[in-house]
Amino acid sequence: MKRARGVDGLVALLVAVVTAAACGGGNGSSASTPGTTTKSLVVVNTGGDWGACQRKSFFDPFHRENGDRDR
Repeated sequence: MKRARGVDGLVALLVAVVTAAACGGGNGSSASTPGTTTKSLVVVNTGGDWGACQRKSFFDPFHRENGDRDR
């Protein structure tokens, strides 16, 4: 199968951007840095059927066990 010219370069650029974004802002701090305490966890739920599945499978059981802190 023949690819359009530049697709490989575009894919490489996209992988580089995603990798850089996953590495964080570069300020040297991380939630996994020893001696730090994580106070919150942000979860994105885009809604729809998948969002309903996430809520039923993960979020609701967590809140039943831990309370409704900052819900």
